Amino acid sequence: MRFGKYRGVAIRDLPDAYLSWLRAQGWVREPLRRILEAEHARRVGGQGEVALRVPLELRATARTIVDLGYRAAAKRLHPDAGGDDRAMARVNGAVEALRVLIGAAA
Repeated sequence: MRFGKYRGVAIRDLPDAYLSWLRAQGWVREPLRRILEAEHARRVGGQGEVALRVPLELRATARTIVDLGYRAAAKRLHPDAGGDDRAMARVNGAVEALRVLIGAAA
């Protein structure tokens, strides 16, 4: 992306929620609109919206795993710890996407 919260992040790496939000915006023009639609089609594979969710009985464990993994990655990749902004943006995007899949608030 060239702008916004995910500046510098490849469209392929955008969280599903952000991709859906961008697709709904009326101000997005070509060629970005075409690229967003193609990425959405790639992700859903012709099956409508992505239906992957974590079962209720596994959510607490999944949240713990995501939180611990995020902390470990942030310790290594945060700009204050010698990492860079792009790596940290990818970590933040992945955590946001995983939390959406788990059903937790992002």
